[in-house]
Amino acid sequence: MSLENNVPVTYPVVRQFKKEKVMKPHQVNAAVILAAGEGKRMRPATTHTPKPMMDLNGKPLLGHMIDALPPQIERVILVTGHLEDVIKYHFDDRYKDREIVYVHQPEPLGTADALRRCAGVLPKYADMLPEWFIFAFADDLQDYRAIDELCQQQTAAMLAHATNNPTAFGILETDSEDFLLRMYEKPEAALIPAIGNKASTGVHLLPKDILQYQPSVVGAKWELHHSGLLEAYVQDGGRVKVVMAKEWLTITDLHDLAQAKVVEPHFPKRSA
Repeated sequence: MSLENNVPVTYPVVRQFKKEKVMKPHQVNAAVILAAGEGKRMRPATTHTPKPMMDLNGKPLLGHMIDALPPQIERVILVTGHLEDVIKYHFDDRYKDREIVYVHQPEPLGTADALRRCAGVLPKYADMLPEWFIFAFADDLQDYRAIDELCQQQTAAMLAHATNNPTAFGILETDSEDFLLRMYEKPEAALIPAIGNKASTGVHLLPKDILQYQPSVVGAKWELHHSGLLEAYVQDGGRVKVVMAKEWLTITDLHDLAQAKVVEPHFPKRSA
């Protein structure tokens, strides 16, 4: 299922889940981080520096994201594309005792396309995904405490943050137990009283089997988006717990980055 003008559109289910998998916390030891974007809204600063490598108080945005991951994450899979050599030069194959591996996404064909490449679904790509993994974006400040809680869930899960501007974000409608019902991309103001103000922060705990579902098709370039995977999974009886993060700062442009430089020193961090 996807959304077009906030109207659900159903896609065919590729495979039925006979029994929902239950995750044990110790199983999560890998993360996929999307770092292939061009950062168009940060131009001209991103002409020669990819957005994930934009400096935030002496550390690239991507470094802040990796440092927010739990200690149990031993392997980080970076999906790279735009100016990827800059990222590879900085992180190489190891960063603070974590293995770093790279998956090339030659064109910005969407988040689900990136995951499919990590899972070896496409020709000439190796399968790098374990049974459960964290899936996140490279360029926001995330609350490490919420990520720790995310990894303690026994079902698929994703982080959300209560926002005062719900029409600007992807909003998660949940049931009384905080399980995902439906996703709305920048919903109209009239919908907010019914669906709430829980904005997705872009950090997920996912089972590999979710890739058996049909992704959303977004935009004129037919990008494949992971929201369709989540919605089809829920429609088929899978559960996705929505975990609330106390802190989150989204960074989309240079104004946001300037604000982040003020906020970051006071943002919750792991002990060194």
